[in-house]
Amino acid sequence: MPRLHVAAPSRAYDVVVERGALDGLGAELAALGTQGKVVVCSDANVAPLYLERLSAGLSEAGFTTSHIVIPAGEAQKTLARVEEVYGVLYERGVARGATLVALGGGVVGDLFGYVAASYLRGLRLVQVPTTLLAQVDAAVGGKTGVDFRAGKNHVGAFYQPWLVVADPDTLRTLPEREVRGGS
Repeated sequence: MPRLHVAAPSRAYDVVVERGALDGLGAELAALGTQGKVVVCSDANVAPLYLERLSAGLSEAGFTTSHIVIPAGEAQKTLARVEEVYGVLYERGVARGATLVALGGGVVGDLFGYVAASYLRGLRLVQVPTTLLAQVDAAVGGKTGVDFRAGKNHVGAFYQPWLVVADPDTLRTLPEREVRGGS
C-alpha cells in the first residue's frame, strides 16, 4: 500500500492512504508484528458502516478482536467517558501490548487516542480516520485529548500512533456539508 513515513521525535509511523485500505488493516498490523488483543473503538454513526468489515479483515489476519462503540458527538469527549472505557478494557483483560484501533472522526480519534496514551501507561494506537478533517489533521501529529469543564481538549497527551490508515472511500458516506467544510 502507498504510504507516507512520519519521523516524529517520539515515534516514527506510517500513514497509508489508499482506497480499500480498511480491508488491508489486518495485514498491515501483522507486518508490524502486532500481537495480543485488538480492540476496535468507534461511535454509533461510524460503527454500522465499517465495524463489521474492519473486524472481519482483522479476524482473517488471525487477530482476536472486540469492540467498543460510544454514542456519537463532541459531548462524548469527557473524563467520565474515558473512565467508562478504562472499565471496559479492564473487564475484558486488555493488557499492555494490546492495540486500540480508533475507527471514526476526530472525536473518536481524540478520545480513544487519549485512552491509548494513558491506559496501562500506553497501548498501541492505530488511527483509522473516516472524516476529511480527521484524515488530514486529527489522526496525524499525535494530538489526543478530552474536554474538561468549558475547555476543549484541556486534558490530553501527545501520543503518536503506530499506524494511520486513511481509506478515501469512507468519505463517500459523509454528508456533503461535512466534505465541503472539511470536517
